[in-house]
Amino acid sequence: RIRVLYQYLVAMHKGDIPCENSLLRQVSSLLRSLPAAQSEKFHDDFLMEYNDKLLMSYLAMLTNCASNMNEMVDKFNT
Repeated sequence: RIRVLYQYLVAMHKGDIPCENSLLRQVSSLLRSLPAAQSEKFHDDFLMEYNDKLLMSYLAMLTNCASNMNEMVDKFNT
């Protein structure tokens, strides 16, 4: 997605496509929200948060599967 956005901005800069100020404001806002740090601590913190999110997603999936299995067993037993 970033590559597509970059190619779009390059084409806009070259004049191949018309300049859209509203889009440039949105891109600017997006870029300001991205972290600029490249330190080792930032990298470690980022990976820890990323792993936590993956674990939460995995646990949510397991909970959903367990619930579906429970419903299937209940239907089978009745």
